[in-house]
Amino acid sequence: MDLGANPVDCIGNQSHIHFRIETFYRLHQSDIAFLDQIGLRQTITFIAACNTHDKTQVLVVDDDSIILDSLREFLQLEGLEVVTAQAHAEALEVLARQTIDLIITDINMPGGNGFELLHVVKRKYPETVVIMLTGYGTIESAVEAIKLGAYDYLTKPVVDEDLKLCLE
Repeated sequence: MDLGANPVDCIGNQSHIHFRIETFYRLHQSDIAFLDQIGLRQTITFIAACNTHDKTQVLVVDDDSIILDSLREFLQLEGLEVVTAQAHAEALEVLARQTIDLIITDINMPGGNGFELLHVVKRKYPETVVIMLTGYGTIESAVEAIKLGAYDYLTKPVVDEDLKLCLE
């Protein structure tokens, strides 16, 4: 296997593999077999997920339809593919049927809160990034969200620039 010609570059030993992002979509079966052989099954899963869509898939979860519409419009203008859910159970249904890269979820919702959703996501879909959103922000809940694995914690009303910083 000629690693110089393949999209897989070895740096140091085989346990440190660097993937050039621009070549995720051009992996050959031999590259995937090589990754499987050296025990990088999680990376293979990530590559397979990358091959299923070109745009970042975002799930926005909030019981307020005005916020859902506003965030969907903003995120689509940023070039992201957006799906929405108005409840915890609906969000879990979306996660079960499609790959989601990023979840932006409200904390306070009927039928299950954002912390419960964060817990499920981190257990079942650990590669999915979660940003918590709340109209009732406290230092305690922000600390709890980060400890549970949230990437960030934003308060409503969401300032476009703050969300844009999270997306970078």
